[in-house]
Amino acid sequence: MKRLVLIDGKSVFYRGYYAMGALSLSDGTPTGGVYGFAAIAMEIVSRLSPTKVVVAWDSRTSTAKRRAIFADYKAGRHKPGEDFYAQIPLLQELVADLGWSFVEVPEYEADDIIGTLSRQADDSLDASGKCEWETFIISSDLDMLQIVDENTHMWRILKGFSDIQQIDVKEIEAKYGILKSQFLDLKALKGDASDNIPGVPGIGEKTAAKLLNEYGDLDGIYNNIDKISGATKTKLENGKESAYMSRDLAKIMFDAPVSLAEMPDFKFDCERMIKGLKKLEFKSLIRKFAGEEDIAIDDKKEVKTEAERLDREMVPVLHRMEKRGMLIDREYFAKLKQEYTKKVERLKEEIWELAGREFNVNSPIQLSEILFVDLGLPTKGIKKTTRGYSTGAKELLKLADLHPIVPKLMEYREAAKLLTTYIVPMPELADSEGRVHTTFTQDVTATGRLSSKDPNLQNIPVRTEEGRRIRTGFVAPAGRVLVSADYSQFELRLAAALAGDAKLIDDFNAGVDIHTKTAADAFGVPMDSVTKNQRRAAKVINFGILYGMSAKGLAEASGMSVAQAKEFIDNYFRLRAPIKKYLEKILQQAREEGYVETYYGRRRPTPDVKSANFVVRQAAERAAQNMPIQGTEADLMKKAMIAVDRALPEGAELVMQVHDSLIVECDEGLASEVSEILRREMESVAPELKIKLALEITVGKNWGEL
Repeated sequence: MKRLVLIDGKSVFYRGYYAMGALSLSDGTPTGGVYGFAAIAMEIVSRLSPTKVVVAWDSRTSTAKRRAIFADYKAGRHKPGEDFYAQIPLLQELVADLGWSFVEVPEYEADDIIGTLSRQADDSLDASGKCEWETFIISSDLDMLQIVDENTHMWRILKGFSDIQQIDVKEIEAKYGILKSQFLDLKALKGDASDNIPGVPGIGEKTAAKLLNEYGDLDGIYNNIDKISGATKTKLENGKESAYMSRDLAKIMFDAPVSLAEMPDFKFDCERMIKGLKKLEFKSLIRKFAGEEDIAIDDKKEVKTEAERLDREMVPVLHRMEKRGMLIDREYFAKLKQEYTKKVERLKEEIWELAGREFNVNSPIQLSEILFVDLGLPTKGIKKTTRGYSTGAKELLKLADLHPIVPKLMEYREAAKLLTTYIVPMPELADSEGRVHTTFTQDVTATGRLSSKDPNLQNIPVRTEEGRRIRTGFVAPAGRVLVSADYSQFELRLAAALAGDAKLIDDFNAGVDIHTKTAADAFGVPMDSVTKNQRRAAKVINFGILYGMSAKGLAEASGMSVAQAKEFIDNYFRLRAPIKKYLEKILQQAREEGYVETYYGRRRPTPDVKSANFVVRQAAERAAQNMPIQGTEADLMKKAMIAVDRALPEGAELVMQVHDSLIVECDEGLASEVSEILRREMESVAPELKIKLALEITVGKNWGEL
């Protein structure tokens, strides 16, 4: 059977543009959209072996017929930047180099061209009377579901280019709970916000599906309108004209003036294809497709210039975030100030009572005397300084169970820090509108992570109730909300990808609970038999392993004995041999080459890994092992921020980046659209890493709810 591939060109190109927007030629010409398209092209050639390939494109007048029906059709769409249009000639060259057809027709959209050609393929029969074509539609546009039939499938691009879903008739009917033939009428009823097709106001997808199941189609619904009651009947009556107009708008036209018979067959020409990819400097795609060795293609320069490009493109994004700022509730902070001032005073008096006398609680020297002289707490294992025994946080933690004054001191320090660092200063730092404007910097951390200062909003405690109370004071204005998108298990996913740990990658991509799976494998028990303590130990080591966690450290964090922790770590490393090998390889590079680097070429010198001082050397080794993973994480977050910033509609703005999360402030009515944009752009930011990135998205009226 012959294979016809019909590509919704602009849809695929858009995905590449937003997912790979930072790419460009050495002369600065942007190529992100073309790269994404080329990546899909490689998949098509290798997986489908097509007979004909047609790239359908919207002409300048493609919406004319539908706008004659409804003037606001596709109104309000976010217009891409000039760098989008600058890439179209490059795309056309690539299509020509591939030997494919590039087709645009006045007054017909790409959907109509694809619909017409697929119908012609369906009607083309062989000598036995069977359809001689199997058709594949490549798009992210659900309008194409109208065309899917027994001979026509759809490849829907979901997340950048890392997740392609094949959709057939059964999938459509299962997803929507209707017959495939009813899909157009479903859209006529529920509308389509992306194309600004109104549908029947107030009728959602579930109600529309229920009506179609009961009455068959749009005509059947209105022919039986008297059998329908209540608010649904009123909505249908008021929206009848809109429903039929929406059906006309959504309906794909099958009469575009194009001929499948006139489209040339695709003849695979590897040399010509590689030549076209070389013109675009897509060396990684050439290596993947042609199987060439790395010493043959050196893409180091391309990768190295990427860290620089990211930092440069982040400047306007960060400027807009700083200028926008985050709104605070002044009244809330005033009440918090009163509460925490009283709390700090109360804790100080309780500490004095436990100490037996008054002293300066903030003085390390006086506190050391109270703890180790007056109260006689043990000094074994406590760090000693020139001024006496240390009273730092780590040392206090060692003493926490030995005297009630110690946890009280820890509570006092946290309350005092929150009061002086955040609660008191925030209202003073806010502008006349109540917005606080932090300053983001890209060049402070060695890993390339963003840092925040004046004030440092990234350092508000994340996992404590007190930190949540501070964040609750950062709010959305009336009529607006905050939307947070947080990468799930970001560092561990990147470690798996960078180390090439195929089993761990497969587990992540399959959506397996990674901590339960790790515990099951390490303890040698079925997943459904893993205890809470076993999962907790696995979780601790899954993250701690990236920071050189010892058996003692695992024992302290998990409640295991040191012997049990050592056995668990030994088992873990047998399971995670690729990660162990990767970490060892990083150390070797640090020692031999004097630097380590991220996936995108951001480098950090590592001179101290050769230090004669054991403590200095050990710290340098830990930093060297952390940097490629944390630095790659930072690079990807920057790529995600650039992509999200470009994709957000009017009425939505990035306002904060903290650790692995982004926060957007938007109009309430845009919350769902913004959530989808965040998921789409952030999960598809690194298709080249072959691991699915997952997000946790929350919406709230204040930061504390996120």
